[in-house]
Formats: sequence, C-alpha cells, structure tokens
Amino acid sequence: MKNCDNCPALQALKDILHPIGKMEREMPEGYRLNGMAVQMADMPSYLREIAQEALRKMEADQKKLRGQMKHTVMLDDSWEGK
Repeated sequence: MKNCDNCPALQALKDILHPIGKMEREMPEGYRLNGMAVQMADMPSYLREIAQEALRKMEADQKKLRGQMKHTVMLDDSWEGK
C-alpha cells in the first residue's frame, strides 16, 4: 500500500475519531473552542459532513487523475505513430 499520510479518506477517519482536533486545526489563530464544539463533535450530521468533504476531495482527485491519464494515453498513442 502506498504512503497515504495525506489521503482524504485517512484524514476523514482521523477527524471523525477526533472531531475536536479537526475543529482546533481549522480555527483561526487566537480563537478558542467553547462548549458548543463538544456538542457538535457528537452530532452525526457534523461527522457526516466530515465524510462528505473527504468524498468530494477524493472525487476531485480522481477526476484530475483521469484527465492526466487521458493526456498520457494521447501522448503514448502519438509516440507509436497511430
């Protein structure tokens, strides 16, 4: 398995496991979490949002990769004189 430290799916799983850490990472400097953050961390809709965000990132990455592969195939076809 390739190194997946920056994979959206892996990060989403970590964020779902530790939603407070995600909130702290994304919070502007100088701000602090309040009690509402703890309540949000337990809300299924918030956790689902984390998963949906990861899926959107993965789909965008796949679309970009397909575009790069299509370009590569076109280059390979021209190389063979087709």
